[in-house]
Amino acid sequence: MSTLDSWSVEDSWDSWDSWDSWDSWASAGGSRLAGLMPQARTQTTELLVFGATPGGAHRSRPPGWPGTRDDAAYRNVAQAERSQVVVTDLLHLLRIHCRPDKSVVHLSWPDDPGCEMGLPHLDVFVAQLAQVEAMAALRAERSSEIMAQLQFTPTFWANILPMNARETPYTLELMAVVVMFSSFVIQRVKAHFNLPRPPQLSPRIQPLIPMPGYSTYPSGHATQSALLAGLLKWLVFEGVDDNEPAMAFWKEKAEAMLDLLASRIAENRVVAGIHFPVDSDGGLKLASVLLEMLRYAQDREVGVEVPYGSFAWLFAQARTEWRSTERRSADWRET
Repeated sequence: MSTLDSWSVEDSWDSWDSWDSWDSWASAGGSRLAGLMPQARTQTTELLVFGATPGGAHRSRPPGWPGTRDDAAYRNVAQAERSQVVVTDLLHLLRIHCRPDKSVVHLSWPDDPGCEMGLPHLDVFVAQLAQVEAMAALRAERSSEIMAQLQFTPTFWANILPMNARETPYTLELMAVVVMFSSFVIQRVKAHFNLPRPPQLSPRIQPLIPMPGYSTYPSGHATQSALLAGLLKWLVFEGVDDNEPAMAFWKEKAEAMLDLLASRIAENRVVAGIHFPVDSDGGLKLASVLLEMLRYAQDREVGVEVPYGSFAWLFAQARTEWRSTERRSADWRET
């Protein structure tokens, strides 16, 4: 699954190609002018930014300069680059140990014993070949879903929860970050187990879509969809007032739909002929482990310059979006 390309929250202005015209303008004025431009631009910049006295002594720099700014550091980072920071921090926390005999993968993080994922016996996969073949009968009715779910898109989740780039930008960013982070973990686990996909065990499968060039177990789609379902239930509904009738109804129905969506996405990969049902089971287990790790990251205070770590900061921004939505909904119901 890919990152949230079509749901970009903000434009990136890191490309300064238009400033090449300044260099071209300087060159057009002759080599002498071109030689003076670097010094002139430096002097002008210092005058405009810092000011200068007649003697040439510059005024004092702003307090704390150079050094870390006192405001929220993560807020001053563009979305794409901030996502890289969050994913890097999460990967730094997670430890993945693999047994040499490829029978077990152990995932853990600080202050937690972690969890082990065992290797299903090859007989399990062989036994499920007939089930995969039979599920091909559903391809005609599900082909549009299967194709739409080749890459990650928040549209399916936004059908259940009211999300859009204007009102919930941090939620969409959080989802994309979690998908990106889990992709690295999934591929590490897949590479360790290195198990064949259905078409590699039987020519009768005839997959609907091109077979991915990596291990079948665990299913990445199953892992990420279950992880997103758990993340959204945690983000949106944990800590809300269940005694409020409208909110209790919303929570019950939405949580069930999130789980059903995750299950459907995982099953569609079996229908497509590129996964076994046991791959989905492995994805569910890996998702539960990663969700617990994310809870740890959200609770853990790190760093000196900022009050909490990058994931905790992003999670807090996303949760604020939903608490605001709850207040607006309550105000609407009271009118």
